[in-house]
Amino acid sequence: MARTILTIGALVIGVAATVHGATGKKVDPTKMTCAEFVALTEEAQPRVVAWLDGYSSGAKAKPEAVPVVVKREIAHIVEECTETPKQSLWDKIRGKLPGGKKTVANPAKMTCEEFVALEKPVQPEVAYWMDGYNEGAQKGQPETKGAKAADGEATGAADVALDADVVAVVEECRVEPKQALSDEIKKKF
Repeated sequence: MARTILTIGALVIGVAATVHGATGKKVDPTKMTCAEFVALTEEAQPRVVAWLDGYSSGAKAKPEAVPVVVKREIAHIVEECTETPKQSLWDKIRGKLPGGKKTVANPAKMTCEEFVALEKPVQPEVAYWMDGYNEGAQKGQPETKGAKAADGEATGAADVALDADVVAVVEECRVEPKQALSDEIKKKF
């Protein structure tokens, strides 16, 4: 009996560590250098790329017209960034964001039910894209590096938690499947 409890406890701790990631760190992807990107975990890298893609789409596109590319060629971005470690990651990605292996249509209009139906490896990318999209739409992000807001303050994104609990979003979405994914992401991220 005690052995079973210890085994269950170890499994819970292992799952919690996996769900929450090993980074425990927040970053501003719009200010990240290529060297900082390369130093991230393999789990965090696609989340940063998805967030930046969503952020840059947030202020430009109408929600009905935004497909999300997932399963990007992260190895290609890492290779490119290794060659120019001091360059801004955002500038590198905006210069040529490599395609992905799949497209998810209209995540800005996606319901929780549709999000839960996605493949598990795709869910974090869509969630981070949606968080970036929400932030970009809210701030009306600038197109140029070092741009200033109307009040003269430098614009930038909010810090992004690279270990946000996507599993919690999935669980909440199962409770309210007709809710807009965007609303759930705003609550959980």
